[in-house]
Formats: sequence, C-alpha cells, structure tokens
Amino acid sequence: VQGDWQRLLADLKSVFSDTENHLLSQKLRYEVYRGDSFQCILEKPDNALIIALLLRAKVRSFEPDRQQKKGILQAWCDVRISIGLGPVESMTAHVTESKGTAFELSGRQLDSMKKKDYRLLIATTDEEINAELYALCRLADAIISQWSPNQAAVIYRYLLEDASQQELAAIFGISQPAIRQRLVVYGKIDSIEAFRQRYDAIIAKMAS
Repeated sequence: VQGDWQRLLADLKSVFSDTENHLLSQKLRYEVYRGDSFQCILEKPDNALIIALLLRAKVRSFEPDRQQKKGILQAWCDVRISIGLGPVESMTAHVTESKGTAFELSGRQLDSMKKKDYRLLIATTDEEINAELYALCRLADAIISQWSPNQAAVIYRYLLEDASQQELAAIFGISQPAIRQRLVVYGKIDSIEAFRQRYDAIIAKMAS
C-alpha cells in the first residue's frame, strides 16, 4: 500500500517536471501538502488547462501493484482539479500561504466539487464566462472519467509531446490502429482538443 502511494505521488510530481521540460522551459511553483493535495501557481493562464489535463491523464494511467492483497488504490485513480483565474495579491515563499482572487476562486470551487464528485472546474470573476467553462468542463469530465490506464498513458504522451500516432505506436510498441483506438475512438481526443481550443479563445478574449 505504501509503495503504491509513493509511486503515485512520484507520478504526480513528474507531471510538473515534464511540463517544465516540454512545455514551459521554466520552473513551476507548486507544493504537495497533506499527503494528497497540491497547489500550483502560473503567471499566465494559457497553460492551466493543459497542465490539468496532463495531471488527470497521468494519475489515471497509474496501475497499482496487483500483488498486494489489500491495496488502497484498487480502482482507477483520479484527481480533483479546481482552476482559479484571477490576480494574486500576496506571494510568499510557500505557494499554499499566498493569497489573492485566484486562490479564493479555486478554493471555494474545490469545496463545492467534493460534494458533487466533480473532477475539473474553472472559475473566473466573470459569471458569463464561468457558465460556459462549467459546461465545457462537465462535458470534458464525462470523457476523461472513462479513460482506462492504457488510454490515459497514450493520451498523456500525446498531450505532452504532441506526438503523431506513428510516433506513439513506436513509443508504446503497439500498432498505429491500436493507438488510434486508445487515442481517438475511446479517448475522444478530438473533443478534448476542441475544449482546449475554446479555452484558448476565452483566455485570449479575457486578455484583450
């Protein structure tokens, strides 16, 4: 059990390092606290959604040690993510001690998610935008919640490296049609990409 938990935490932290190396080329400010919670600050909101998708794909790809008789991670793993888009008024050495609208939006939303078993929500100070993002997140969540570990592993590499189906086939040692099954047919990656494109458009509009 302890071994599973440590491996899962290592996988979670690896998402941040992978993001630094492949997407941002800079260090991310994040903290893991209370053993099963984490918080991350981004200067720009552009990458918030892709990091959230990577986190969920990575955690859902985790497979516990089946040799353990009483594992705490018997079902497919997942993570609950609340994204708050707004200003940060007070930055401290510790992410969890910083304050601002972004933290308030994220924290308030996270509390409500626990009661409804939501896994992904995004909040801003604009209620009209929030309504659209809520609908998009609920639709995306319905897809992500169906990813199997094998599907999630392929989707993670696709999102992180923008790899082609042929490249993914070589990475995972399976055929291109098998990759397409995991990525497109069952992973519904086209719908996830449509979500990303709309999110980018919303962020661009907010910035202007």
